[in-house]
Amino acid sequence: MATVDALDGSLWRRIRWRSPGSWKRWVLVLGALIVAAATVNLLMPIPDINDFRGLGMNCLLMERKGLRYCVNGNWGFANPLLCYLLTRVTGNLLVSQRTLTFMGAVLTLVFADRTMQRLFNVGAPVRTAFLLAMIGTPWMMEGLASTHMDILPIALTLAGLSMLRSTRWASCFLAGLLVSAASWFRFHFAAYAILYLVLMYFQQSKGRRLAVTAYAAAGVAAGMAVPMVLSELAFGVASVSNQKLIVAILMKEFAYTVPYQASLASMPLDTIVSHVNWVRLVFKRLFFAMRWTTFVLACVLFAVHCWQVRPQQPATGQGTPLWRRLWNCATGELTVRYVLYILASVALFLILRDFTVRLEAALFLVGFPWLAGIYSRRPRSLEAGLVAAIIVVAWTHTPDTLFNYLKMTQRFNDIDCQVRSVVPAEVALNSPEKVIDGFTDYPNRHDRYWLWNPVVIGGWMAGWKPFRQEFGTLDLGHPQLARDFPRVEYLLLASDPLSHFDFEQYAPSLVTSGRRYAEFKDVVIVETGGK
Repeated sequence: MATVDALDGSLWRRIRWRSPGSWKRWVLVLGALIVAAATVNLLMPIPDINDFRGLGMNCLLMERKGLRYCVNGNWGFANPLLCYLLTRVTGNLLVSQRTLTFMGAVLTLVFADRTMQRLFNVGAPVRTAFLLAMIGTPWMMEGLASTHMDILPIALTLAGLSMLRSTRWASCFLAGLLVSAASWFRFHFAAYAILYLVLMYFQQSKGRRLAVTAYAAAGVAAGMAVPMVLSELAFGVASVSNQKLIVAILMKEFAYTVPYQASLASMPLDTIVSHVNWVRLVFKRLFFAMRWTTFVLACVLFAVHCWQVRPQQPATGQGTPLWRRLWNCATGELTVRYVLYILASVALFLILRDFTVRLEAALFLVGFPWLAGIYSRRPRSLEAGLVAAIIVVAWTHTPDTLFNYLKMTQRFNDIDCQVRSVVPAEVALNSPEKVIDGFTDYPNRHDRYWLWNPVVIGGWMAGWKPFRQEFGTLDLGHPQLARDFPRVEYLLLASDPLSHFDFEQYAPSLVTSGRRYAEFKDVVIVETGGK
C-alpha cells in the first residue's frame, strides 16, 4: 500500500508540474468565461445577423447536395462543415455556432496561457490576471457571438505560437500545421501562417534555423494544401475564395446587388484594382485608425518598448547606423518580433477592410500574450502603465458592445411581433419557403438553419454560383416575383427602400405588386397572393 501511495504521489506531482497552472486558477478563468458566454447568449439569443443567412444557405446546400459544398466562396471550408455536422446533432444552427465559439474561446485562453508562459516567461498570477482581462474585452464578446467564428482561427494561431521555441522536428511540423489550419476557417489568417516561418527562423539558433524552419514550412504547406485539394476535388479549381469581392468592395460604384455580383465573376482583377482610389483609401483607413484609441495606445507602447530594448552604440569606434540598430532590435528581441509579426499579418486587411471588431480581435487577442510579457518584465514602468491603459480602454467598450447586442435583440423582437401579426405561425414552422425575406435583420428562428425561402437577393451569396443555381435569384430592383416564385405568399421588405445595405434596395413598385400590404416601423409585408 505504501508503494502504491508513493507512486500515486509521484504521479500527482508530475501532473501538477506539467499542468499550465493550478486547478483553482483555471476554475476561476473558465468560470469567468462561462459567465461572459451566458451574458452574451442572454442578451442576444439570436444570430449576430452578419452573414448568418449565407451560412444557413451553405448548410442547407450541403444537406441537399452533399458535403463537398463545405468548400464555398466566403469562408474556409471548416466553418460551414463543422456547423452543419454539429447541427445534425443539436438541430439548431445557432446552438451549434455558440457551442463552437465557446470551445474556441476555451482553446484561446489555454493557448494564450501557454504562449505567455513559454515565450515570455510570465508567472502564473500575472497570466491569470491577463486571461481574466481577455475575457472582459469586447473582442472576446465578439468571439463568443460572431457568425464568422474568428475565435477558432485565433486559438489555432496561438497554439502554433506557443510552440515557437520548440526544437523537436515533429513539434515544428505540428506548429506550422496548426497555424495554417487557421485559414481553414478564415482565408485572411493565411498571412499568419506564411509569416510564422519568418518568425520561427529568427527565433531559432543560427545552427538550427534552416532545419527547424523547413519542418515548420512542411507543416504550413500541408495545412495550406488541404483547402486547395478539397477545392480541386469539388470544383476543379485550386481556390473559390472571394478575393475579388474583397477588393471590389473598395470600388466607389460597388453594390451588393444580384446583377453586380453576377458580373463580378467575369470582371478581371486588374480592372477592379484600377478602379480603386488607393491613395484616398489608405489615408482614410489611417485616419480612422488614429481615432481608434486602443490601436494608438498599442502603437505608443510598441514605440516605447523598442526604445527601451534598442541596441546601444559601442563604447569605442564609430556608432552603429540607425537602420542597423532598428534591424538588430527587431531580430534580437522576441517582444519586438512578435508585434511586427502580428502587424505584418493583418496589415493588408487594415487597408482592405474597415476596423471591425473581428479584425481588432485578430490583432489584439493574438497580441495579448505580448501585453502580459511586457507587463511582467517591468510591472512599475511606463510600459506597464500603457499596458494597463490599453486594457482599461478596451474594457470601456465592452458595455457598449453588450448594449448593441441587446438592441439587436429588441429590434428582432419588434420585427417578430410585426411579422407574426400578418404571417401565420404555422407558415414559419412548416412552410418557410412561402416567405421571402428581403432584408437581413429577421432570420426565421423556427427553422433549424434560421432560413425563410433561401432565394438569393444579394450580398456575397449572389456571387456564389451554386447558390444561384440551387435557390434561384430575385433582383429586388427589377423583380419578377409572380413569374419566378409563384408559390411565395409573403414578401418581407425593409421599411426604407434605401437601406444602409445596398442589396436591400428595392423598386417602390414592389410594394404595390401584391394583393395587399402592411407597413410597420421596420418592415413592409407584401401579400403576393401566390399559392
